[in-house]
Amino acid sequence: MSEKVWIAPDRIDPAFAELRFAQIQPRAVLRRILLPKQELNPATFYYPRRGYQQIWSSMADWLQGRGHEILYESEATTIHVEGTRIRAVDLAGPWGKKTVDSERLTVVSTIPLGLLVRLLTGFDTTEMQRDLSRAKIRSMILVAFEFDQPETLPYRTLIFPERAFRFNRLFEQNRYSRTCVEEGKSVVVSDTTVDPDSPLLDRTDEQLVDLVRRDLGRLPYVDVSRITDATVRRVPYAYVVPDVGTRQAMFATLHRLKALSNLILLGRFSVGEYDNSDYAIDHGLRVGAMLSGRVSQLRYLTEMHDKSSRSIVG
Repeated sequence: MSEKVWIAPDRIDPAFAELRFAQIQPRAVLRRILLPKQELNPATFYYPRRGYQQIWSSMADWLQGRGHEILYESEATTIHVEGTRIRAVDLAGPWGKKTVDSERLTVVSTIPLGLLVRLLTGFDTTEMQRDLSRAKIRSMILVAFEFDQPETLPYRTLIFPERAFRFNRLFEQNRYSRTCVEEGKSVVVSDTTVDPDSPLLDRTDEQLVDLVRRDLGRLPYVDVSRITDATVRRVPYAYVVPDVGTRQAMFATLHRLKALSNLILLGRFSVGEYDNSDYAIDHGLRVGAMLSGRVSQLRYLTEMHDKSSRSIVG
């Protein structure tokens, strides 16, 4: 499975493996017996009843209701640096062009680190671009199938480490939340991890649907004749490859970017951490609390360090 998602197991950075797949030590087992605390793999799984989008929509409504501006479908085109501070950010979108500048400007970036570095002007990025040329990021192809039946898979999520199947995983959205899928229907989503230059990404949607449908047809519990619709999404940035070269390149770049006092980096592709949705929300809330003055910068840095060193499995 490691090779399908990231890279061959023997090429994974041992430090990453120790954190990502940490083994519970005897002392930790004893502590959990004496002081039970369910942190990982809880018996009850909570999922937003109408899906995650309602969370982002509620946040946007709250911000806009208090006079904040949200620029949708926008992208940064240039980040202007003077000395040790970012002084302005040029943006572009369907609404035109805009420059955000302020003496109190703070930039919180979640975009891929390589893209961020290429946007910097007034700051020497030669070594950073050289280092990041070694960093590897994998893409993903999602194919979603609608079935004319209330349930399709025997479990909510299934993992496929076998090479015989193109996809790494299948999950059934209606088993996460029934309200996300039309009554009487089910939606099964496959994800396939590929390199950014994979020829699969150049296939048409129809070709990708046909390829995955054929793999689904080999599963004894899936009746492909019940498929009523399908759609494809290509995700350019899906996984940071946790090999030594990539992690060293990102670490060295992050160290150099600490020179910019008003830049905060968050997210899987900006700092190389393997964070999931719950981590992303938690980190965002902590940054917001620090920027609003509700917690001190020292407390923020301490809590973020504690979170980043927490094992994800085990």
